This record gives sequence, C-alpha cells and structure tokens, in this order.
Amino acid sequence: MLLALALAALAAAPPPIINGEDAAEADYPMTGGLIMKARYDLGNQGNYTLTTLDCSSTLIAPDVVIVAAHCLDPVILSQGTDGISDQEYGWSRQADLSKGDGSRMITSFPDDAVMATEWDFHQKWNAYGLGYGIAENFDIGIVFLEEAVLDVTPAV
Repeated sequence: MLLALALAALAAAPPPIINGEDAAEADYPMTGGLIMKARYDLGNQGNYTLTTLDCSSTLIAPDVVIVAAHCLDPVILSQGTDGISDQEYGWSRQADLSKGDGSRMITSFPDDAVMATEWDFHQKWNAYGLGYGIAENFDIGIVFLEEAVLDVTPAV
C-alpha cells in the first residue's frame, strides 16, 4: 500500500522548479548537455562505440565548459573496468536531448554541438574516496571547446 501511495505521489509531482519559480527554456542559455562518443571494451561481450548524453554542464567562458569530474573520469564512465577509449565530447544547447536519456542512444552529435579539444578533472578527484554531504570531493571538471560560443553570456 505504501509503495502504491509513493508511486502515485511521484506521478502527480509538479515539474521541477528553480529558485521557487518555473524555469523557462531561455532562462539559462549558458547551460547545456555534454555529449560523449566513446569506444567501450566489454571483454568477451565485444567492443561497442556509443554516443550518449553524458552530463549537464555550464558555459563559464566563451570556449570553456564546467562539468562534474565524474562525467569525464574513464573509470566511472566504464563502471570501474577502465575499458573506455577514444572519447570525443561535444557541447549542445539543444533543448530536447531526451534521445540520450538512457532509453535510446544518440546516433550522432546534434547539429549545434561544439566539439571539445581538451578536457580534464581536478587532480584530487577520487571516485573511490567520496565523502557524504558537503565533503570536499573535488568533483569538478573542465572542457575546452574548439570554437567560442558567442551568442550567449557565460555564467559567472
């Protein structure tokens, strides 16, 4: 009975809000999706190249995007196997990236994607040493884009 009530409450939940107000698509133009294409080596299950929505991210300079370190960490991305290679990243502000929500892989980068030239994460990031709450986890990464995005003001 409790499970049924919880599921009913989730189904009736209002859409997510930011700062107490409904957020319109144009309210945060500096946000986007980091899309990754990579080769996965799954051992005896084969090798696969997949393109998928990786994480949300924010433009902080015309050609720099900030993202969580776990979005760039090969160990995390390969679920601890270190079996990932040939990563390519693109940054998109396309409003609907639902094709990459896990139910269906993206077949290619969106038309508006700006490709990344380099990326890295904090040297103290350690997925195996994560603390709870407001612990210093150093879960921060940075992505450099090959082209400046000039039609939007970066976040401060």
